[in-house]
Amino acid sequence: MKLLFKLFFVICIGFQAFSNVLVVSGEQRKFSLFTEKLIEFGKKSTVNYEKKSFSKDTGYKEFESYVKSKPETKLIITVDNKYLSFLKKYNEKNKPVRGISVLALNLEEQLKDETNIAGIRYEPSAFSLFSSLRYNVLPDAKKLLVIYRSSVLKKQIEKASKELKFVGGELVKLDVMSFKGEELKDKLKMALKQTSALEYDAIWVPLDSVLLSPELFINQWLPFTQNQEKPIVVQSESLADVKLNFATYAVSPNLFDLADQTKQLVELVLSGKSDIKTIGIEESISIQKYINTKMLNDLGIKLRNDLEDIVYLRK
Repeated sequence: MKLLFKLFFVICIGFQAFSNVLVVSGEQRKFSLFTEKLIEFGKKSTVNYEKKSFSKDTGYKEFESYVKSKPETKLIITVDNKYLSFLKKYNEKNKPVRGISVLALNLEEQLKDETNIAGIRYEPSAFSLFSSLRYNVLPDAKKLLVIYRSSVLKKQIEKASKELKFVGGELVKLDVMSFKGEELKDKLKMALKQTSALEYDAIWVPLDSVLLSPELFINQWLPFTQNQEKPIVVQSESLADVKLNFATYAVSPNLFDLADQTKQLVELVLSGKSDIKTIGIEESISIQKYINTKMLNDLGIKLRNDLEDIVYLRK
């Protein structure tokens, strides 16, 4: 009888060792690649990752219903801003579930005052962006011009300015503030004109969904790019797509390394070695570099011959 009890106890402990983690995302290929790698890593641990890909039309109610159907869930990984906002809303209305946000923009603002959700910043740091730009494309670059809205990115730009100064660079700033609608159109148009009177080696366009709205992108950014003699650098490979003819150089998180980093955070939280509040927002540990070869050739920039770990975007 004692032997049976011990056996039952060992079996129960074995089952309890596995923690259930939901990974919720849309159906985009980038999200799938990240999730598949994370699940692969999970097979070698005591974490049971369950993938749920929602359609683009999914609303909050469907998300809430699905999470409630999984009461055994210990943690939710949200992939992109949409599902981060859903989890925040869920935690306001229900018993909170701990979460980790990845591949979402502007986490400083999104996770402000959050105690149940940590995150890994999608946008590579200005240090990574500028250092890799100098190493791979412009070895003599000193000045990076940034066009941004201080209402959204004030703290990030202040931090970026310090990071560039640390490596001998300078951030030249053009702030279009918090204008909206027609005012924003006029302010951006004025800022783009001002660039001709400034000294810089490249233009950094931060990820800001308002400043990069389809209307502003098509009517202002793209025409500006056609007459630009300096490369535009961004923090998303999609903006360096050769079909757009916009950015010359891009950096974004390496998805496989991001999956590994996420796995480590999950294990830290579930093991009790760290908590969500302590983790806060982490930087991505690794970046992937992208070069738009057409834009590079149009600008007459020649690359070094010994470049590695670069994705060349061609037609």
